[in-house]
Amino acid sequence: MARSIVASGIVVLALGGSVGCGRTMEGSADAPGFGDASALGTESGSAALADGGDVTSCLAPIAPPSPLRRLTTFELNNTLRDLFGDASRPANALPPDPISHNGSFIDTDDMSVSAVLTDGYHALFHDLALEITTNEASRRSLTGCDESQVGLDACKRQFIDSFVPKVFRRGLDAADAADFDAVFASGQKLGGDFASGVRAVIEAALQSPEFLYRVELGDVADTTHPARPSPYEMATRLSYFLWGSTPDSALLQAAAKGQLDTREQIALQARRLLADERAHEAVRNDYLLLFGLGNDKLAAIAAPDIAPAFTKTLADLVERQSELFLDDVTWNTGGDFRSLLTAPFTWANGPLASFYGIPGVSGDTFQRVALDPTRRAGILTQPAFLTVTSRNGATDPVTRGLAVLERMLCVEIPPEPPDLTPPVPTDPLPNATMRQRIEQHSKNPICVTCHRDIDPLGFAFEHYDAFGSWRDTDKGQPVDSSGELSRTDAQGTFNDAIDLVQKLGSSHDAQSCFIGHWMSFAYGRQETADDACSRKVLEAAFTKTNGDVRELLVSLTQTDGFLYRSGKE
Repeated sequence: MARSIVASGIVVLALGGSVGCGRTMEGSADAPGFGDASALGTESGSAALADGGDVTSCLAPIAPPSPLRRLTTFELNNTLRDLFGDASRPANALPPDPISHNGSFIDTDDMSVSAVLTDGYHALFHDLALEITTNEASRRSLTGCDESQVGLDACKRQFIDSFVPKVFRRGLDAADAADFDAVFASGQKLGGDFASGVRAVIEAALQSPEFLYRVELGDVADTTHPARPSPYEMATRLSYFLWGSTPDSALLQAAAKGQLDTREQIALQARRLLADERAHEAVRNDYLLLFGLGNDKLAAIAAPDIAPAFTKTLADLVERQSELFLDDVTWNTGGDFRSLLTAPFTWANGPLASFYGIPGVSGDTFQRVALDPTRRAGILTQPAFLTVTSRNGATDPVTRGLAVLERMLCVEIPPEPPDLTPPVPTDPLPNATMRQRIEQHSKNPICVTCHRDIDPLGFAFEHYDAFGSWRDTDKGQPVDSSGELSRTDAQGTFNDAIDLVQKLGSSHDAQSCFIGHWMSFAYGRQETADDACSRKVLEAAFTKTNGDVRELLVSLTQTDGFLYRSGKE
């Protein structure tokens, strides 16, 4: 597979066409011993995790699909930060990533590259390369040498030999070295100096599919074993799953030394990565996706005409509150699934506390505060979630109930038929509450099938207004937040949101759904039948650790879906 190089003012590697770009990964000299897929044994990675239980159908590893994954906006920002020290999050200017149908993960099946995105990449990487190379200190920090001291050829060689492997997340081969020597020479000729050659290499490498995509060719020992990612590909899987960023030097060295061969070695690296602050950011980002937060959604809701006090500044504080809560409950307070849904505390500063009526908090610094456990418990009763599931300054029980069903219980509700035109209901009372309006609408025979499952879950949150503030009345009438949970092992009646989240926190179905979301985050795709053994053991391990999310992340790196790849792609 040939690499295409275009020299025209700015040297770029062509996007599109065949990925792989001349790579010869299998049996490479700098990855000794990894070619033997039997290093993981004949037993399934999933089965190897099991402590009891029926895994007789999971004795042989199953290689599920492995999609070609393009770096998301979050991953690209983090990668540029870790490669170049650019923390400005410049990739935010690119077109948004496609989100799955229920909004809970990045849909890798729909990450095509448009002309607008290609132009955005070109502009982004050109500006970045120009900024680095026009600053002498930045350029020398990147190249690792002073060309005036060590000579142009020696400095060029040192730069290419160290920079390209970091960008491509793998070892440098002879074809790479020759290609980038040509890129450097072309850039130097066009620009007239050493800095122009460096700039050409930066732009060419960053616009290569090997940077923008997580390319996997895999290693296959023989036909009796399923394919595995190469050691460098495994390093990339680990780092982007747990850090949302490129592998560090320690992980790349482990790949080069054959120290990502066994489950134990992979788990050891996973725990090392989880101990780094970058894991906090990556886990938080996945949670924000899961709960429909992040991406400035709250700031876009700020509506001065509807609620003048809910400004963009306050919206940013509301989002920060949930971020701090998610960090706290994951890394400091047990890290378990139940606490995520039921913890009776949050984080607040003076302005936020003033808006939401939290006593005893002043100043701009956020602090952890206990809440009334009869009113607040966990992420679903926090203002961020309640605000993004409201509409036009009013509560929206349908949206709130649908979010709980789809995101917390993985219940699929079919979309409304495009030709559906139910009659418009009239208000039962001149000052009908939101619940009364929705209940009348849901009596319509066209709507009742879906809404009888959705609406009661949304009614549970009617004590919270459109911006998450507590209220006892709606349209002058007492709020009725009671309902019934169906289609789950935690089915039964509840009085309010606190009752509901307690049920969800103890629900096996909710835990199973939660595991499924993390499988999607780890694998970059929706779950398939090939993941049945992985799921079986993940659920057993999750139960054994009392729902510890951190241990779930390590367990995911031990599953067939993470350790193997289909050789068909």
